[in-house]
Amino acid sequence: MRSLSKDLKQMGLDVIYSRDAGRYLCDFVYYCSLHHGHVRAAFIHVPASGSMATPDRLVPLLQTVIQAMLKQLEALQTAKDHMTTVSKTPEDPTMATSGIVHTGDDP
Repeated sequence: MRSLSKDLKQMGLDVIYSRDAGRYLCDFVYYCSLHHGHVRAAFIHVPASGSMATPDRLVPLLQTVIQAMLKQLEALQTAKDHMTTVSKTPEDPTMATSGIVHTGDDP
């Protein structure tokens, strides 16, 4: 998320990376998503509606943030797919080995 925050700032978006979701309900929702989801989770604070937080401003901003997060997840999945653990089991079980298979242009 830190690198994502940096990328979004370079795009001109006003974002702040933090490991603190805030207090009370925000922190509770974030904690529960991490605890019960057993997967990656992110919490995005959206400002209360007002002159600076109109839907016309927030919707494109949130779309950009979510698209950037999805691109980052796709990149992680692609990297993970390129490194697959393979187990070989020859006739003699004492000769079984495990290794990492590199696909594509990987050495």
